[in-house]
Amino acid sequence: MGYGLPAAIGAAVGNPDAHIFLIDGDGSFNMTLNDLGTVMELQLPIKILIMNDARQQMVHVWQRLFFDNRLVATDNRNPDFVKLAASYGFEAFACEHEGDLAATIEKMIECKGPCLVDFKVVPDICLPMVAPGKALDDMILFGELTLDDDDEHSPTGNSNKQTVKFEGLAPS
Repeated sequence: MGYGLPAAIGAAVGNPDAHIFLIDGDGSFNMTLNDLGTVMELQLPIKILIMNDARQQMVHVWQRLFFDNRLVATDNRNPDFVKLAASYGFEAFACEHEGDLAATIEKMIECKGPCLVDFKVVPDICLPMVAPGKALDDMILFGELTLDDDDEHSPTGNSNKQTVKFEGLAPS
């Protein structure tokens, strides 16, 4: 987490003729949003797509699955990313509905300079993942599990998937 924006800056500086797209979660973006100043200073035409579920979802899922549902500090209190980017001189807008996705992407691609889009998304399980203390050979892949329905944001309608209770070498 927190690697996306600095990596996008490096990619844009190292490849000035390339189209650079950063797809970043809101938690990760919050860790480096101060680098928006560098993007503007260097006039890097980076397209920043924030997947904003107002949560550090990967950490949230780990806490649910591996740490006995002890949820700590995974909800984000985000700034208004559109206003933040605009204050740096970026073209910025939000996409709040799936029906607006195609038009939003087209608008973003047409931006000549730096551009930020705040995509409002529903939290979902982050896969693939490796459980604490497990090997990469034990990676959990897409379609292998779902979260319990007690989470208001958990995937629903997947009756062919089983909820998995994880136990392992995770500290508790």
